[in-house]
Amino acid sequence: DFFPRSASVRAVEDCRAIEIAAAALHRLAERDMEQFALIQMNIGREVCRRLRATDELLFRARMGEALAGDAGPTLI
Repeated sequence: DFFPRSASVRAVEDCRAIEIAAAALHRLAERDMEQFALIQMNIGREVCRRLRATDELLFRARMGEALAGDAGPTLI
């Protein structure tokens, strides 16, 4: 979508990160649809993984389970 992003990020340890602009993804789609599809599928998988983890956290919170210090899902 073309709306402003609503998230920020903080690294737990030193790392390298990249920013991929929407225009760059659009150009990639025009030049190499296979690579574009691979990136989009991986983004989709990560979004789904995070949604499942968040759903689990919300379910456990609603059911009154303790969330602090347990081995439940972590969003990273």
